[in-house]
Formats: sequence, structure tokens, C-alpha cells
Amino acid sequence: MTYPAQKTSPSPGGSPWRLPQLRHRVAVPLVTVLLVATVGRLLVVSPEITHGETALLEGLVQYRNAAFDALAMAIQVVLSNAGIVLIIAMITGWLAVFRRRPWMPPRSS
Repeated sequence: MTYPAQKTSPSPGGSPWRLPQLRHRVAVPLVTVLLVATVGRLLVVSPEITHGETALLEGLVQYRNAAFDALAMAIQVVLSNAGIVLIIAMITGWLAVFRRRPWMPPRSS
């Protein structure tokens, strides 16, 4: 049994906002997580980078003010666990309302 070839790019007249195929839904996040974990671990164990980061942070202390503190706190709240859950819920809601069928594969022509 042969399977028809799947399109790798959107059709010229179609929308470029298509959800990835199942094989990409597993492979891309897995590779991304492994890559980020590897780079993160290398950055943690590298003394040159650690010393450079410490020096940069110590140099930035002199520019600290209330506006930067408020910005840092806002970023911390947005990227907290509750903030990430809210962002995911908003994206899922957008897909459900505007895409109507977010989990359906694209139609073959």
C-alpha cells in the first residue's frame, strides 16, 4: 500500500498558518528541548561564561532604577507558572475560536 506524498509547504493560494503534521509535533519539540538542555548545561559548567555573566551583572547594578525593577517584575510575572498557563490557554482559545478545527490536518488537494 502506498501513501500519497504530503505537502511540505503551503499551497500558493492557501493560508501559511497550518499546524504541523504529527511526525513534526513530536520530533521538533523533542529536539528543541534536548538542544536547550544541552546548551544550558554547557553554559552552567563553563567557567569563562559564568565569570563573564557575573561581571556583566555586577556592571549593570550601577544602572538599576525603579523603572527597570518594575520591568523585571512584570517579566517575572508573565513568565511565571501561572503566566505561562494563561498564555497557553489564550493561544488554545484563539485556535478554538478562530481556527474552529485546530487539530484537523490540512486537506489534500
